[in-house]
Amino acid sequence: MTSLVRERVHGREITLVPLSPEWRWPFEEEVEWLTLFIAADTNESDDARIAAFAGEALRHRCAYMSAWGRGCERVENVFDTAYIADPRHQDHGDERDWSDEIPFLMTTSHPRDSLASALWFALTQALPDMEHISYAEAATSKIVVLAQPHYLDSVRDYLLDQERLDRDSDE
Repeated sequence: MTSLVRERVHGREITLVPLSPEWRWPFEEEVEWLTLFIAADTNESDDARIAAFAGEALRHRCAYMSAWGRGCERVENVFDTAYIADPRHQDHGDERDWSDEIPFLMTTSHPRDSLASALWFALTQALPDMEHISYAEAATSKIVVLAQPHYLDSVRDYLLDQERLDRDSDE
């Protein structure tokens, strides 16, 4: 786990973490109010593993998740499902009380974008709902970038040279 730099646009701290094949949550300590960017191919990952990972992300108040790589739409769908099914939301038949303990989760996937474009989006555009007062006041907000080993070097290079990321992005 490496805390690298701050992103240039909004000043959020960026932490780069290798994504394990088991999709294990990588933090033992509390990490709250985060935007996740996941660079992964999900061919060999089942929904249950991704859902368990999503549940951990939600417990750490993940407010935005952006996925890139083969099967990234699946990651987005599993995160959306985990958010809706989170037991902290109260279900009252036709209505649902959305818990203030969980920030509104925004998700995106980027199946047709380059790695540079998807990562650029996550760093510059993936901003959680700033209307959520807890997030607006959270001094610990950060971006956590998770990448499978075969993407790790490329992602690290882009994070360390965000001007190159800007140039290589299609945006």
